Amino acid sequence: MNLKICHLVTSLKTGGLERMVCDLIAGLKEQGVPSVIFCLDEPGDLYDRVSADAKSAGQRTPGWGVVDWKLVFQIRRFVLAHRVSVIHAHNASPHLYGVLVSVLTGIPVVTTTHGQGYQETGRVRFLRRILALRTRAVILVSDDTKRAAMRAGLLSERQSWIIPNGIDTTVFTPSIETSRASSVHEGISEKAVVMGSVGRLSAEKNYPLLLRAFARVAERLDGFLVLVGDGSDRVRIEAEIARLNIKDRCRITGMQMDVLPWLRRMDIFCLSSDTEGLSISLLEAGACGLPCVVTDVGGNAEIVANGVTGWVVPRGEENALVTALERLAGDRQVREQMGQEARRRVESRYSLAAMVDGYMRVYASVCKG
Repeated sequence: MNLKICHLVTSLKTGGLERMVCDLIAGLKEQGVPSVIFCLDEPGDLYDRVSADAKSAGQRTPGWGVVDWKLVFQIRRFVLAHRVSVIHAHNASPHLYGVLVSVLTGIPVVTTTHGQGYQETGRVRFLRRILALRTRAVILVSDDTKRAAMRAGLLSERQSWIIPNGIDTTVFTPSIETSRASSVHEGISEKAVVMGSVGRLSAEKNYPLLLRAFARVAERLDGFLVLVGDGSDRVRIEAEIARLNIKDRCRITGMQMDVLPWLRRMDIFCLSSDTEGLSISLLEAGACGLPCVVTDVGGNAEIVANGVTGWVVPRGEENALVTALERLAGDRQVREQMGQEARRRVESRYSLAAMVDGYMRVYASVCKG
């Protein structure tokens, strides 16, 4: 069966979803399945790096209602010109455009729901249900994401698939000793226990919670906190750092195309999020042999085995977060043991190859009808 997939995304700004799409396209290419990609908005940082056979980006400007009809017909021309077999939409806005293009072309559409964004108005939820009726397969990245979608009435059991995100565990590997001497890490004490997180600086990550917990832990031990990323919440985060008087023990790196050196300098990985899908950054941290402290949202508790590869704490619970960080920061042997288990868990459950195989099965099923 000759397949060609068109991936629809909002953009290719650096982020977990976007990196996952790039990895999926590369993995499909290795299996002999070509991909093309269309960004609804601006191209983004990863646009030039994605290994798609063809790329295009629109500049979405919704007119009547919520749809930019000029963009719909632009995507239609793109998929017809490249003889696409399946339209694969990633998240809500691409899903809307994917369904409209599918109606105009007859090309089947599938969608991946990467998160849990179901706190919506009744009107939006109704629209999503209508879109689901015109969608051949809905892929969820975790059991938790599927449960949330089912509760919201957004899919049927028949059309749903669970395909966990996967990463390349030959790239993301545990730290090597020389990594601590890298110039990337200047200003961080050799003796410091480095805690950190990777992701967009956005409200749903709840970094102020992590900052408050870290400040309390840092009162009792030599710790350093690294936040790898940038985003709309940076000003608020910097204000909280100043308020807590921990500026000399924190660093915001800004956007990084290569997060591996930063992960390799960390001793503990943290996610204080209020909402998640199946975090690519968390998988990468586990593959790097890091014990993780995470909130119990999204797929976090599926990745982190509580008490085995790290600690899972209730969402928003500062005291629980402090306790978990202190337990790990104060015991290097436990950190190393949990980190080794984290590496084994990611290798066995969240490989890039398994993710690609899962999507290949979806595409084949859809094309068979």
